[in-house]
Amino acid sequence: MIQIKATTVTPLCQIRNSEDEVVNQKKITVIKPMKQKVMLANSKGTLTSFETPIYSGNGFRGKLRRAALEIMLEKAKNDNIKISTMDFHLMNAGGGNLFQAQSFETIKEVRGINPLVSLFGASLAIPGKIITPNLMPYRSITDVLEYYTHETEEGHVFSTIITSDKNRDQFITSDDMLLGKGNARFVTEEQIIEWELMAGENQTARAKARNSEDTDTKKVKKETMKSFLSRDYVIRGVDFYTGLRPMPTCEFTTLEYGMLIRALERVVVTNLGSNVARNFGLMKYAIDFHGGSELETDINAYGEAKIVKLNYKGLEKEAVECFDAWLENDFSQETLEISQKLKN
Repeated sequence: MIQIKATTVTPLCQIRNSEDEVVNQKKITVIKPMKQKVMLANSKGTLTSFETPIYSGNGFRGKLRRAALEIMLEKAKNDNIKISTMDFHLMNAGGGNLFQAQSFETIKEVRGINPLVSLFGASLAIPGKIITPNLMPYRSITDVLEYYTHETEEGHVFSTIITSDKNRDQFITSDDMLLGKGNARFVTEEQIIEWELMAGENQTARAKARNSEDTDTKKVKKETMKSFLSRDYVIRGVDFYTGLRPMPTCEFTTLEYGMLIRALERVVVTNLGSNVARNFGLMKYAIDFHGGSELETDINAYGEAKIVKLNYKGLEKEAVECFDAWLENDFSQETLEISQKLKN
């Protein structure tokens, strides 16, 4: 079992969907993060249903899969080994529906050739071995009231730890021309409106709206000059918890465990979720392994995630050494030719 604590250093948002809301008499589109519904008794003993923000286990497993593939592709490039499009998709995203359930012999053969596919699975053909629960903002359901709570008329209940409407991250999709900033200050309002009508992707829809609105034309035109977006997110300083472990019916081989650890080393220095360009999803990790090994990261003065503690011993030390040796000595063209082993 690998126990993971990930603390938000910058806001975190894994997009679930978007909803239209009216804020200060203005219609805006609000981007909503992934959440999970939880039922818990409040301080008055009444069951309370709430949604807590999460980072999905599927998303985290996908990052681990791609990190593992990145390691293999770097080796393939160095050794001038080619990979087909089909094999790339089988390893990068689990493939499609081209391959159905395979025989026990085929599954065993593929697992022996490719540790990535063995760990994370491929299509419907090869079942994965790894369990990745959602990253939750508490260790267990019984910890909820202790960590993030607030008092309401219904009793002491869990806080959603999402920014309030007042502090919601809000930005504008239109450019300086529409906002009258920069050089646009030397352009008249009529010219800006005329430019918007020519350049906007939704100019036809806006024209219909102006014709149908029973209001002052100039006011309507002004309202069309700005398009607002807003984003809910998890605030800084929130601790998320998850763990990585094998399925109850199988165990990781030493080679697979080593690949998982090497992939994890890459994931912990990257951002999670959306808006990475705005540096959302920067996390600080504290990871404990079953054998007492440790992996920790911190953020330097330039806002970069760095591994600051890497202490492998026992099984973890053996596993990474096994994987490194396999990658150096046993990785071959056959490792990447998974699709040729599978039956449609």
